[in-house]
Amino acid sequence: MKVEFISSAIPSLVAQTDFRFSQHDPPEYTYRESALNPTNPKNKAREWEADIINEFRDHPDKSELVLTRETPAGPILTLARPLKVDSESCLACHSTAERAPPTMTALYGAQNGFGWKLGEIVGAQVVSMPLAAPLARVQHPFLLVVAVVVGAFAITIIVVYSLTRWFVLKPITRITVMASQISLGKLTTPDLVSRSRDEIGLLAASFNRMRRSLQESLKLLEMQR
Repeated sequence: MKVEFISSAIPSLVAQTDFRFSQHDPPEYTYRESALNPTNPKNKAREWEADIINEFRDHPDKSELVLTRETPAGPILTLARPLKVDSESCLACHSTAERAPPTMTALYGAQNGFGWKLGEIVGAQVVSMPLAAPLARVQHPFLLVVAVVVGAFAITIIVVYSLTRWFVLKPITRITVMASQISLGKLTTPDLVSRSRDEIGLLAASFNRMRRSLQESLKLLEMQR
């Protein structure tokens, strides 16, 4: 009977495989379980990941590390947590090549992923994403809010201007025209029609009375001649 290595029994492999299947949403995230001496060479820690692992080794009390890395593609936000050998069962596969299951050494070889010790921090879970991604998500609703505020402000200005022009500027313009005609002696100018009872309406009524008073005064002068 052929015995095969069941990778689905390894939590680390399952986590990374599941992430690759779900990485389409959101695609900019990356997840790795990097180690200084991994069984699978694909999980070999990069230089900056090795720095994170050594940071956890130097400070065993740290349970999480958040940092920003500068890359040619822009700043990258990284969240890391230590991977610690906290069970004797881990050493069944990672203490020596002789103790490891033959199916595992047949798949990955007998050179990597051994010599681990109980309580040792051997790697780190690393989640990374470009800072441009969350900034873009924040920027879109921010621009939407700004657009709504600017639109509301513009509409308010238009409404206020229209009301001011209709209820203030136009009546004042008519009163100005009437005053100009009266100053030129054109007393036959028709009355200003204003139904409002505000200051503009009172001013229009005053000009109407003034025009009629001038007409009466001129008629009296002409009669006295």
